[in-house]
Amino acid sequence: MASLRCLCVSALLTTTIALSGCGLPLSGPRGETVTEWATVTAKLHGPKKLPYCLVPVNKEVVEFAIDNRYRFSGHLVGGRSKRVANIGIGDVVSVTIFESTSGGLFFPQDAGSRPGNFFTLPNQSVDDRGDISVPYAGRIPAAGRTVTEIQASIVKALSQKALDPQAVVTVVERRSDMISVLGEVGAPVRLAANAGGERLIDVIARAGGIRGTPADTWIMVERGENIQTIPFEAVIRRPENNIAVRAQDTIYAYRNPQAFLAFGATGLKGLIPFENYSLTVAEGLAKAGGLIDTQAEPAWVFVYRLERPTSIEKLDPECRLNDRGLVPVIYQFDLREPSGMFLANQFPMQNKDVLFAANARAVEEQKFFQHLQEINRVVRDPIDTAVSAYTLKGLVKGAGAVTTGVIVGAGSP
Repeated sequence: MASLRCLCVSALLTTTIALSGCGLPLSGPRGETVTEWATVTAKLHGPKKLPYCLVPVNKEVVEFAIDNRYRFSGHLVGGRSKRVANIGIGDVVSVTIFESTSGGLFFPQDAGSRPGNFFTLPNQSVDDRGDISVPYAGRIPAAGRTVTEIQASIVKALSQKALDPQAVVTVVERRSDMISVLGEVGAPVRLAANAGGERLIDVIARAGGIRGTPADTWIMVERGENIQTIPFEAVIRRPENNIAVRAQDTIYAYRNPQAFLAFGATGLKGLIPFENYSLTVAEGLAKAGGLIDTQAEPAWVFVYRLERPTSIEKLDPECRLNDRGLVPVIYQFDLREPSGMFLANQFPMQNKDVLFAANARAVEEQKFFQHLQEINRVVRDPIDTAVSAYTLKGLVKGAGAVTTGVIVGAGSP
């Protein structure tokens, strides 16, 4: 009976240890889980089944990250500034009519000759039908046409009524081709698109410039259904981000200090501000208090980020998680390599990146044995208590000390 009970206690202890080994406290995934799970899943299901892309960082990856950091994409990029030429509904125009000499339709003979023989009609808006009105010429189509085309139509309409008529049409105010500039700018306003074309910085300057700190200011550009956001300093530092604006664009400036999240085996954890426009992974580790020597595995430093599918496919053609939306990517840094710190000091971080340093295997083993000791203590304490109780009882009755084996094997006192 004693052997059976000892066996039961041993089996219970073994089962408890086996179950507890899988549930040790962690601050994130184990390093081998990130790397090995991705490899096994790719082999079993193919690249399209991966929930994320694992990218070991090397020189080419660093160059990719630098080149793709904070840039506009799609139809917001490319081409020269579009000139606003056509008149639209709501635009205000001025029309001036000329005749070659007096005695015609607009200048009677008794009025005498005047230099130029011209007069200017009151300013008028292009009506909801897209027309303007000119005396003796009637309604002249204007919307969707250039100034030159409108002038030709006026001359044609007056050619049989006036003496060698000429017309000059001037755009006084554009109301159909407006650009909205809102948010943290000097003077939020709706601006008429410049007929000669202009770029993003030009429009922001016309609205009084940004009010906040450049490193903390972001610019959102909305064009139709396409909305993209970028830091203001990225517009200043990279000329390709100073995109040509279009009529009906909405530009919104807002304050959003950049920060990243640090977890795992780092000195500090939580949301850590950039405090600057640019920050590398090495600088981020320094801000997070560095790696904990007794805990971190330098080969398992990860940066979690969402990338555009078109961007990440240039780096890894097999990384195709979806056709739309952003792709979860985990960049892995091996700081045990001599070049690892150089790569980390060049790789740029982005707003809301997650920086995670995984524990070393030895740390997990140590935690397991500590957990094992705790389990052993929990199992052993009731036995020791019972032994002490029976020993005390025996002493009180004068029977002497009671051994542990009696407690485990005996059925009764």
